[in-house]
Amino acid sequence: ILFVVLILAVYGASAGAIGLAVFGDGVRAGWSEAEKTNPRYVDLARLELITQGVPAEAIIILPGEVSGTESEARALASEIQLRPLSAIVVVTSAYHSRRAIWVFDKALAGTGVRLGVEHSPLGDLNPKPSTWWLNRLGWKLVGGEYIKAVGYWLYY
Repeated sequence: ILFVVLILAVYGASAGAIGLAVFGDGVRAGWSEAEKTNPRYVDLARLELITQGVPAEAIIILPGEVSGTESEARALASEIQLRPLSAIVVVTSAYHSRRAIWVFDKALAGTGVRLGVEHSPLGDLNPKPSTWWLNRLGWKLVGGEYIKAVGYWLYY
C-alpha cells in the first residue's frame, strides 16, 4: 500500500471541491536528521502529496489510527457524518482494489455517496496482473490478498 496508508481522493458535495483524506496507522519511519525524530508515515505521505502539487489545505489527516481496510472504511464513514460528501475515489494497489471496494461499499451503504476505486501505479509493491506470480513478493502480496478476499466473502 502506498506510503503504508490508504489515500482517498474525496470529492466534496460542493461542485469542484476536491480534498485528500489520509489515514494513519501510527507507524513511524526511520530517523530523520532534518526533523530530529522518527516521522509518522502519514506525515511523510502528506509531505509527498504537497511535493506533488496538492495544496496543503486540501489534505485532511483523519483523526485516530487505523489498522486495516475495515477500520479505514469505518473511519471514513464516521467522517462523512461530519462532512457530507457526494463521491469518493479509493486509491489503493491494483491487487487490493476488489476487496477495498467491497469493504468501503459496505461501510458507506445508505450514505448516498458514490464510490469508485483507482489503483496506484504498477511497480515493485504493486505487481502487474500478468506477472505477479513470477516472484516471491508477488505471491506474498497478491496471493495473500486472494486469501483475504475469500475470508471476507465468507465472513460477510
